[in-house]
Amino acid sequence: MKLLDDIRYWFSLISMNPEKQSQISIIAIGLQELIHRFVLHVYTGVIMKKKLPDDSAIPMNINGQKLSQVNDPQEIYRFYLNSGRRIPLKKIRAWNSRGYQCWIVSSGEQTVAATWVWVDRCRLPAHSGRSFSRSKTIIFDHSIGYVCYTQVHPGYRGQGYGTSILHGVNHELGKRGIKALVVTMAMANQANRKCWINAGGNVIGIIKTIFILGIPFRKEVFLEPAEVCWK
Repeated sequence: MKLLDDIRYWFSLISMNPEKQSQISIIAIGLQELIHRFVLHVYTGVIMKKKLPDDSAIPMNINGQKLSQVNDPQEIYRFYLNSGRRIPLKKIRAWNSRGYQCWIVSSGEQTVAATWVWVDRCRLPAHSGRSFSRSKTIIFDHSIGYVCYTQVHPGYRGQGYGTSILHGVNHELGKRGIKALVVTMAMANQANRKCWINAGGNVIGIIKTIFILGIPFRKEVFLEPAEVCWK
């Protein structure tokens, strides 16, 4: 369990610092961190929306790399694992069976970035940043795509590939009848928010969840009514 791992970590720090004053400081910092994370925690997220251009012939901006849709669960699994994020194969296969799309940007044989686009009915954690309401199951309008699990390989970060894959996906999905993309993310995720702003996205909602002892106690969702494209 994460809580036990954190407690072991703080005890190890105490054991490595024999001075009493150092131990007291470490205990104080550890208690403050545990209280923040497990006793009372406030999570704030944002919902962003990007309208796709009517002209689907607008060229892609992916730095001369290749954009493609992939369906091979093993290929998808390996990329995310090598990029520091593990998505179980069972989940990947389930998403493929529902028609969800995984897009990658590759440079030669190297995949440098990937993202998922979910459509239609999506089951999202009701009390996390990936939620649009208090309901777990969200049904999007037929012309909307939900973007998630955008990941750039560590060796290619900071080079604009996050924005580039959004531009490429905009182009491809525009040709398939998708009118807008939406995403949710933590307010603190400045890098992802910057990618969406650079790609023409706008904030349409704010999510605030209060956790007490790890249990969601209260959730508030603030939305621009005219921009809501799900139920």
